[in-house]
Amino acid sequence: MSERVLQTNKMEMLIVRVLGILVIIGGLIFTIHIAVENGRMDSEKDNYVQCNAVIKSFIMLPDQAENVGMHYRANVTYNVNGKEYDARVYLADGSLKKGDTVNVYYNPDNPSELAELSNTQNRLEYMVDGIIAVLVGIILVLISLISVNQNFIMFAGIPIKSR
Repeated sequence: MSERVLQTNKMEMLIVRVLGILVIIGGLIFTIHIAVENGRMDSEKDNYVQCNAVIKSFIMLPDQAENVGMHYRANVTYNVNGKEYDARVYLADGSLKKGDTVNVYYNPDNPSELAELSNTQNRLEYMVDGIIAVLVGIILVLISLISVNQNFIMFAGIPIKSR
């Protein structure tokens, strides 16, 4: 086997390894971001007060939703201490209609301020995507390490040991 073919294989495996490392880093950043954002949304709700809001209007958003995982926008009205407030919220449940009630969380110091509603199911799905990216990256790195460390190359699908 020529030295040139071996060098080419090592270079290809280096590229696969670097690609795998980049996929791992990207997957980790994505997963951590989603986890932190989900935790932020949940902790924000802990300091807010829950109340029912009535949907005044309800529309479906295009795929490029302003809020990840939220595919519907509703204008709602809610009442705090006898005062009525209007707000816009983003929802994932498409079965809702005008007149239905949804839970919202308002800031007790400023009732016109609502906590962002989270769609935990979509966020968990996004976290799974990030974890899958990390696993794919690990597999790429392992493939590159095994190929180089066992010192063999594949030629037309047939393993050929190098000298």
